[in-house]
Amino acid sequence: MGAVLFVALVPGTLTGQPFYRSELTASLEPVLDLKGIWVDANGNRHAVPFNYSDRREIEVRRTVDLPKGKDLYLYFEGLAWTGEVYFNEVLLAITQDPFAENLLYIPNSILLERGNVIRVRLRSKGADYPLYPSHFVGIFRQAVILQVADAPQAWTPPSYIEASNRVVVVAPWSRSGEYLSDSLAVESSLYGLFAYPASDPVYFPFRPSNRSQSFLAQRGIQVARSVRPTDSIAFYNPYPVKEQPLQQNVAFWRRDDGRPDSGYGNYSTLERLRTLAVSSPNQLALLLLLLIPVMVLLLMKLATPRVYGVMFEFLTKTKIYLELIANNKFLKSQQRWLLNFLRMVLVAVLLTVLVYFWDQTGRLESLGLLTTRGPLRNILIEGSFSLYQLFLGILVLLVGLNLLKYGFLNGLGGIYRVGWLSVMLQNLDIFSSLPMILLPLLPAPFIFFVDPFTSQIILWIWYGLILVYFLRRIVLIYIGMTRLFSFSRGLKFLYICTLEILPWIILL
Repeated sequence: MGAVLFVALVPGTLTGQPFYRSELTASLEPVLDLKGIWVDANGNRHAVPFNYSDRREIEVRRTVDLPKGKDLYLYFEGLAWTGEVYFNEVLLAITQDPFAENLLYIPNSILLERGNVIRVRLRSKGADYPLYPSHFVGIFRQAVILQVADAPQAWTPPSYIEASNRVVVVAPWSRSGEYLSDSLAVESSLYGLFAYPASDPVYFPFRPSNRSQSFLAQRGIQVARSVRPTDSIAFYNPYPVKEQPLQQNVAFWRRDDGRPDSGYGNYSTLERLRTLAVSSPNQLALLLLLLIPVMVLLLMKLATPRVYGVMFEFLTKTKIYLELIANNKFLKSQQRWLLNFLRMVLVAVLLTVLVYFWDQTGRLESLGLLTTRGPLRNILIEGSFSLYQLFLGILVLLVGLNLLKYGFLNGLGGIYRVGWLSVMLQNLDIFSSLPMILLPLLPAPFIFFVDPFTSQIILWIWYGLILVYFLRRIVLIYIGMTRLFSFSRGLKFLYICTLEILPWIILL
């Protein structure tokens, strides 16, 4: 979280509203409070402070008259999620941390006595905080024009410590994920409703507002900079983190309505926090999804009864079927395309259940599979998706990738005069996937509905079955290419790395 800036309260001079100082603004005083009405390009009015969780982008502006003669600063305590700040169409800053202070010097050369235009463009995209559930846009804390104070005001920071055996996390957000004024949340949490054990330090997942820190200083409550060295942890109020085990394994001290919960005063050990817990899944959607493999097998039996009858021989009579593929006697064209599509459907079911399980348990980001720049990140992390949408999205992605792959192989075969290159590799894809793709689907019906300890065991079995399927597929493709074509070892490795592994690395 970095060093915490602590504040003390001093009254404002223009609006009657208090201005809460920080270490950054200790020697400054307010000239003009920018709270109030701003307008966007369409003339719509927006009252600062504001926050919108349902918008991706917004641009607002305000016209102000300012005195000349002193150095002036534009101060935003919170701009979400990323922002561009212009003063009289001169870019002053590009902000990337929504919880950081932004103190921007206004050059005298661009300052007008009348009609100065402050324009702020905000976007919801940007760096992720691991503990924050979703992005929003807004000017959501203090916004003030400052100048150097003739008589600097004193400020007193609250006491803070590096570590503690017990820490209480105070989260200034509701469980629904909507942003709240953290100052109101802190003050209502620690004062007036019911007693807070002030001997226990508090921790904020993000930098608290200047007002919150001022309140903590007045109350004499210690602030911990980190929760890593702690033995026990408690969550004072409900908090909509992506890490679902927190919601399952922690008794929050307050309910959504602000009243004390039955677990008030109790702490959770870090071992308990790490225990795998699964949120209640959409049972109907999950049931329909898990019926898809059954429907696929039924369709295979009806449309390709010969292949369905000998499918399990793919595991025991490898050489025979590789010879059939090499002699182009494995599958007819219509069967090949149908079985390839059904193979993609089964893979899509497996990936959907796995990603859905990661999302339900909060492991989607903690596993580190999705990078900040991966194309799937907006869909799976920042987007809001149902189980049906997730399955259709993954299926479309798989079909698109495979069509590109077969089109590329078809063109490559034409250039180098390698007849039936695409056809043979399509057959090899089917042979190397069926029926082993069915094996990792077996744990899926159970892992959502067992206790955390059992689900942890099933999860590792699941990973092992996926690894077995993947390794068998890679080995069969390698052996198959050896029997089908006179390719060098390096060319076979290149094919596997570029067309079998690389696409997933890029996407994830």
